[in-house]
Amino acid sequence: MSRYERRTSGCACSSLLVLLVGTTVVTAVPGVVLADTVVLGAVRDNTLIETIDGSLSNGAGPDVFSGRNSSGAARRGLIAFDVAAVVPAGSTVRRAVLTLRMSRTSGGPEPVELHRALASWGEGVSSSTGGQGAPSSPMDATWIHRFYDTVPWAVPGGDFAALASAVAVIDQAGIYTWGSTAEMVADVQSWVDVPEGNHGWLLAGNETAPTTVKAFDSREGPDPALRPRLEIEFDPPCVSNRPAGHGYWRRQCLGMPASAGGLDPGRRGRGPVAPTEPGFAEILVPCADEALTAAALPGGVCDAIVPDPPADPCARALRSVASTILDICSGRVQRSCPVLPADRSCAPSVGELLDELGALVRAGTCRQAARCAAD
Repeated sequence: MSRYERRTSGCACSSLLVLLVGTTVVTAVPGVVLADTVVLGAVRDNTLIETIDGSLSNGAGPDVFSGRNSSGAARRGLIAFDVAAVVPAGSTVRRAVLTLRMSRTSGGPEPVELHRALASWGEGVSSSTGGQGAPSSPMDATWIHRFYDTVPWAVPGGDFAALASAVAVIDQAGIYTWGSTAEMVADVQSWVDVPEGNHGWLLAGNETAPTTVKAFDSREGPDPALRPRLEIEFDPPCVSNRPAGHGYWRRQCLGMPASAGGLDPGRRGRGPVAPTEPGFAEILVPCADEALTAAALPGGVCDAIVPDPPADPCARALRSVASTILDICSGRVQRSCPVLPADRSCAPSVGELLDELGALVRAGTCRQAARCAAD
């Protein structure tokens, strides 16, 4: 399994913005990402095995344990995800859910709490298929050490927040989730804002009685689909994108290969230029083409934009409309941006785009393009 998967809300052509072209209604959609969802795999995990000297660990084992075994010795799991690698700085976290598979148990239903770890810790090559652990290796986290055998915890058993971020009741083998809770969201948000403070979570089971230990598949587990997963939903940071203009979109069209729906090389007038607009050929052009079709305007968006300069009023009008539609589909209407007085950084981009639309209507450009299509 890849370390993370990403799912985003892209440009799906539904009624989000309406342009009036004469009497024709054009429905076009900004490629605005209202929220992104990423699914991360763990980057390290380990089990703290209660001993007086930290001689046992399970850094590379297929399981992470929590609770107490039949002898009364505690086990606490550690797990971490590289959130900052996939969630952009400045994002607002909305939801966080941890999923683990519990594979073995020595008892009935028991609560397992998720606590934010407060100090860095390591994962060595020690490996055991059971909860007894294996001899600790360099850099392993142990009951005594953050990094075996030179850096100790402030408190044996791990340094972690007293308040649980989430709790789940774990019974027999199966898939279990923690969250989303406000505390988990706050944890993940802090890891986005201050990546160096991301030390993951500690899994603490019922330690008030023996025979409560639970075994969860680790990131080294044999089945990739059952390894730890953290799903995060977030609003990406506000980026003020100004309308690009036909020159920018012309370069994108010229760089789109014919195999992706671009113009034939003979019609480009110059060599290809690689597009830099994300998803230009796959998302933006189909959306803009659909908008033009809905307005009964001729050709595709690149057919309208590439001729430079257009030779007649109809072509100039169509180019202006096509460029504005691409501005919309590319997300230059930032619906997820803050609008509070304290942060209006994206308001100008929305206002400018609306002003541009209004100017096209007032100048008769939209009506001109529609009339040309009818002719």
